Amino acid sequence: MGTIGIYAQNNSKYSSYSKSRSNSIDRQAITKALNHAKSIYKDSLSRALLMVESNLILAIENDFVPEQALAYGILGEFNQYAGNYKVAISNYQKSIDLKDSNQSASKKLDLNGAIGNSYMALNDYSKAIQYWNKSLELSITLNKSAQKQQYLLKLGDAYLKTGNLDNAEAKYKEALLTANKEKDNQTIVNCNLGLGKVEEKRNNTKAAENYFNRASKLAVKIESDELANSSMNSLSNLYENTNSTAQQIEVQEQAYSYNVNRSNTKAAMVNQSNIANSYLDLGVEDAAVEILEESAEIIKKEGNSPEKRMFVKTLSDAYEKSGEVGKAAELLTEYDMLVDSFKMLEGQKEELIAARNNLINSTENKILLLEKDRELNNKTIELLQEQQATKNEAIKRQKTITYFLLFGLLIILIMAFFIYRNNKQKQESNQLLTLKSLRNQMNPHFIFNSLNSVNTFIASKDERSANKYLSEFSKLMREVLEYSQDDFIPLKKEIDILELYLNLEHYRFKDVFDFTLTIDPAIELEHYQIPPMLLQPFVENAIWHGLRYRKSKGHLNISFKNESNYVLIEIIDDGIGRTASKALKTENQKKMKSTGLKNVEDRLTLIQDIFKKKLNIDIEDLNADGSGTVIKVQLHA
Repeated sequence: MGTIGIYAQNNSKYSSYSKSRSNSIDRQAITKALNHAKSIYKDSLSRALLMVESNLILAIENDFVPEQALAYGILGEFNQYAGNYKVAISNYQKSIDLKDSNQSASKKLDLNGAIGNSYMALNDYSKAIQYWNKSLELSITLNKSAQKQQYLLKLGDAYLKTGNLDNAEAKYKEALLTANKEKDNQTIVNCNLGLGKVEEKRNNTKAAENYFNRASKLAVKIESDELANSSMNSLSNLYENTNSTAQQIEVQEQAYSYNVNRSNTKAAMVNQSNIANSYLDLGVEDAAVEILEESAEIIKKEGNSPEKRMFVKTLSDAYEKSGEVGKAAELLTEYDMLVDSFKMLEGQKEELIAARNNLINSTENKILLLEKDRELNNKTIELLQEQQATKNEAIKRQKTITYFLLFGLLIILIMAFFIYRNNKQKQESNQLLTLKSLRNQMNPHFIFNSLNSVNTFIASKDERSANKYLSEFSKLMREVLEYSQDDFIPLKKEIDILELYLNLEHYRFKDVFDFTLTIDPAIELEHYQIPPMLLQPFVENAIWHGLRYRKSKGHLNISFKNESNYVLIEIIDDGIGRTASKALKTENQKKMKSTGLKNVEDRLTLIQDIFKKKLNIDIEDLNADGSGTVIKVQLHA
């Protein structure tokens, strides 16, 4: 809250300053600064983010739409580079939407392609295909042959991932036809590789072998190391999958010879390791040791790479199988040291990535706040314009009415109308503020209860459990905070949050209860909207006030059932029941009603008043003796 307040204050000062100089702002300087930020972000991310943030603010304040579109496109690149693919997609889409009317087709081609790349990284192949098809159409319209081949290859890869082999083959062949005409050897290699993988999935070994051989020979001819190794590895894997060990060794030896001649030490290490493993599979340990010992001294000079670790482990295995146990143990120790060193470096790398992502997220949050502030200002201006138009209409009508009594009566009616409307708006605004307040209360209450669980692990000196709990708790907090400002979220997201919470509580109370979460597959989860964190207080009450006090292990059953025109949510526990739980409370507890349940009741009342959303909740005992509790929630579309 403090950070947002400081930013808002600074932004207001900046806003007045920029508006006073809006006529003298150099738009070309903004574009130049944004492009400079794009050129330096891999080396100086914090500086690049600051440049984008400040110039985007200028563009927004002065309504420079092309510059805003450029800034959002660059932010998309930053987030894609950092692995924040969902945020990158949002940035790219903003760039397209802002500049849709006058944006060049070439820029749209690049932005749609970038969105497709992000969806591919998220393994959402259908979305990737959708956006790459847009880029393909634009590349054909613009007669850009290189981009056309690029997106045909990408589409082929995406269709291959989805198992749509016919479409994948069609795209690869279309790209190959164009590449042959233009003698684009690299694309020809990639097309043959793709077609080989298609045939391999069809179990057409001979056809796949032919495609991989073509790709390999051409890649070696044009001295493209990456494509040559990719082609030969694909052919080697094909032979491995068909148990053609002799042919597999032959291909790896060809690859080894190529990489030695090209001074590709790491790739040569991989080839030697693969050849040795093949010999070990055949039971020819001496041959495996001999080929690995040829490069053993050279490998010692290499840094800690995956290729070196693979080589050392393979040589250790070879020594062990050949009976040289001492050498095997020595190399295994070296391998363990390499792995430990690698893990340490990976940990440092993850810390740097986290710091980088925090910088990006901070900038995104500031920009989001500015966007919302601008949207609110625009709505205020529109409202004032509407009010002014209404007054002008009233003045016109007054001229046609009798100057005295009818004029006065009209003024009274207009005043009454505005008073009524203002009161109604104030009432609705107060209700929305109250609803937001209740929603914000849920987060501290929920965080407090969850941190109590962490405190329990720390108090019992169970550091490992506390660390694990905190890790899972942070995932849950990200989900909760992401949707904490929304009035409604998709039912699927509410279930995801609930499942995270259940796993956390079960981790702490695994000896107290088990739980079952059942979802009717007929429910269209994205079709139903639900207030965020509506179900969690009921589940929390079931665990803490029902199941926790059982003498034996209890069970919590949560089900989502598809009824004729609503979803029935049932939360059933076989705990001690409401009456028994109330009897266990202290005198102070009896005076206070559960914060979570009271909050839910108040939220439901306001939601029904404001949004007319139909939500029915019934609470009853599970058994005749008062034990157990059943909570039924009817969620209407």
